[in-house]
Amino acid sequence: MKAKNKSVRLNNVIVSLLVWQLIAPTAIIGFLLLAVNGYQTLNTIEKNQQQTVASAISRLDDLLKNSRQAIMGLVSLAQSQPGELPLYLQAVQHSNPIFSTIYYLNPQGKVINLSPFDPSLMNLDMSTQPFMAVVDQPNSSYLSRPAISPRTGELTVTLVTKLSDEHLLAAEIDLKKIQDLVTVDNASQEFPTGEIFISDEFGNLLAHPQKTLVEQQINIKDLDLIELIELFKISGLSKGSSGISLTTSGWAKETHWLVTAQLPLKLALGPYLITSTILFVVLLSLWGLVVTRIRNRLIEEIATPLSNLSRAVKLLSNGDFSTPTYPLKIPEKIREIKELSEEFQQMSRAIQIRQVALLKSEEQEHQQRILAEALRDTAGALNSTLNFSEVLERILGNVGQVVPHDSSHIILLDEDEETVHVLAKKGGQPGSKSELSLQDPTLKISKIPTLTKMYHTGEPLVIPDTMLESSWPKDGESAWIQSYAGAPIKIKNRTIGFIILNSNTPGFYNQEIADRLQAFADQAGMALNNARLLQELQQAYDKTLQGWSKALELRDYETEGHTIRVVEMTERLAIRLGVKEPELTYLRYGSLLHDIGKIGIPDSILLKQGPLSPEEWQIMRQHPQHAFEILAPIPYLRQSIDIPFCHHEKWDGSGYPRGLKGEEIPFAARIFAVMDVWDGLVSRRPYHEPWSEDEALAYIKTNSGIQFDPKVVSEFLKFYEEELKHLSNYYRS
Repeated sequence: MKAKNKSVRLNNVIVSLLVWQLIAPTAIIGFLLLAVNGYQTLNTIEKNQQQTVASAISRLDDLLKNSRQAIMGLVSLAQSQPGELPLYLQAVQHSNPIFSTIYYLNPQGKVINLSPFDPSLMNLDMSTQPFMAVVDQPNSSYLSRPAISPRTGELTVTLVTKLSDEHLLAAEIDLKKIQDLVTVDNASQEFPTGEIFISDEFGNLLAHPQKTLVEQQINIKDLDLIELIELFKISGLSKGSSGISLTTSGWAKETHWLVTAQLPLKLALGPYLITSTILFVVLLSLWGLVVTRIRNRLIEEIATPLSNLSRAVKLLSNGDFSTPTYPLKIPEKIREIKELSEEFQQMSRAIQIRQVALLKSEEQEHQQRILAEALRDTAGALNSTLNFSEVLERILGNVGQVVPHDSSHIILLDEDEETVHVLAKKGGQPGSKSELSLQDPTLKISKIPTLTKMYHTGEPLVIPDTMLESSWPKDGESAWIQSYAGAPIKIKNRTIGFIILNSNTPGFYNQEIADRLQAFADQAGMALNNARLLQELQQAYDKTLQGWSKALELRDYETEGHTIRVVEMTERLAIRLGVKEPELTYLRYGSLLHDIGKIGIPDSILLKQGPLSPEEWQIMRQHPQHAFEILAPIPYLRQSIDIPFCHHEKWDGSGYPRGLKGEEIPFAARIFAVMDVWDGLVSRRPYHEPWSEDEALAYIKTNSGIQFDPKVVSEFLKFYEEELKHLSNYYRS
């Protein structure tokens, strides 16, 4: 890794020199050119924006100047020819589309006439309109603040003039016409202008590309125009929440209205930056290709030879002789480096020859150490369990960690020592989707030459290549096996079984591997012997408990056969509910002994034919406590107390002896309670006829959540449909 790091560092030095001497200066110059060109572009956009604003101001001044002249002409006509005023109103309004409505008002502000004529507005009092507050001198025109037109219902600005007789002419300016002044086609321009909007001297917005802002009567102070930084005489940068914008403003002389153009910098410089950046990247990439070519040449002629030599030195210094010396490709023109590499390779070959013998010795020692560790781990694992099936599985699992194989078997002799049967197996023919399964798991040992030989000699057997063994079957289930190893499992020098390994590779096993396998077989013999002893002891426990249970039934003849039935069915239901070993064994013991506490109940109460008195029931309800006192001192039954002690508890807490409720009741007792009641209901008893299964099912469903755990009842109903209903005669026996 260090040699590789040295190579990387050398390459980095070359790259660094090229970057700082060639690429970096080029990039800096490119950035400077981009910045200068960008500044010039921004300056051009700014001038274009100034021209656009000036043009809009000029058009606005011309429009308002013509409007004032039209109104003042109408004033003259109204004063000289008042009788013709309605016609003049209509003529002026039609010839000046900017006027949406022209009103002729009396001195009190009431409408005398208007164009277009609307009879509903005649005598309308407009004295409260904003334009009434701006009228001052006669024969002069004034512009009002924006207000809603009483005729159109739209926002308008009113141009108002007072006549010498105190009458008023008020012309509403259609702001839609003003809106046309701010409509700019940025797409058709070489340089965009941005948004143009108009506001009056009080900041009220009169025209804006976003018409809703005008309709909402937004003030310019509410727009995104804050912190104006003046760069030029009539333009500057405005900083708002949406970023920095290029802004130009100007006042219209005729109206004292402010015309403003605003263009976000990202829109102003965006196209330029995209085009310039692409061009810059392309040029820089081309320059990068040239520099890369130079870099590759330097690395090929200087860095790579030195890197190869450094890696080879690192391999040698780490004692890595498992592969040939790292190949050194040194150009002839770099003579000094080439001579150094040749001398190094000669030294490496000499050391490698001396290391071969040492590596072989270390490998043998390593294999012995692996075997010893595996045997120790196997012994610890086998000592942690005495379950017969689990012992067999662990033996095969640990063999596979030390001796590779495609399939493995544990075969045990029967008591007659003439037949054998396969107890455990792993793997099978390579490529097969399923594990190997023997067609006949029980065979005569005399028909299997390999087992017969190990049985008589007591020694491991290896067949490196089965194709060279004349007695090996060339077809059938074992035809795929190319190499075979086996070892006898012995107890006190008596062969009781065999461990068999098979491989699909010819020559895979040898005598050394067979000897390793024998070490596992010897350990397996001790483990199997212990497991058998435990199995026999377990069977003795079961027989003892069954004897106790039978004794209880003989005393209480009314429940004869009840225990065996309930034990079997409770165990089936528990398995469906996910109970596993060792809890399943504790549940079985507890079910067998569920009424052990009745030993402490007098015969006069236990065998009484009639109903029990309250005092007798009190005594009868003590039998769970008696069960606890009997079983608690027995260590191997202590885990089985839940059912004898708690099977009369009820889900709603009304049971006995402790009044446990819900999940306070042990799970095993909740399972047993359902099966115990079921058997009691459907079985024949001296004091009642058996219930029908439908009646018993209805009772259990009704008491779900009261007497019984709803989860257990739900699974019991499935159990009944799938299994129990087919055993009716068994339960009525």
